[in-house]
Amino acid sequence: MDVEDIDLDEYQIRMLHQYRGGCHCHTMRFPPCHICTDPLIQEEAEILGFLPRKSICRDSVGVALTEGKEYEVTSLEGPFVQAIGDDGKLDTYFADRFHEV
Repeated sequence: MDVEDIDLDEYQIRMLHQYRGGCHCHTMRFPPCHICTDPLIQEEAEILGFLPRKSICRDSVGVALTEGKEYEVTSLEGPFVQAIGDDGKLDTYFADRFHEV
């Protein structure tokens, strides 16, 4: 997945604006500010967790995962990530079940 393929939801847009230092539209004479209009770049997408990343499962109790197996996970709002489990379904898990490679 490339950065151009990412369709940001409202939560991700707020995260991006916060990462860039906050929106300045209300303080500048000619809105919108560059924080609101600059496109997402690869580095930001990786830092903020918008791109899937390889992680190893460290806790598979009660879910369709295998401990020690590598999965591609995508960050969600709060302490959650999404991954395709061993059952082939995309599910939401607690991020602390995974350890980044």
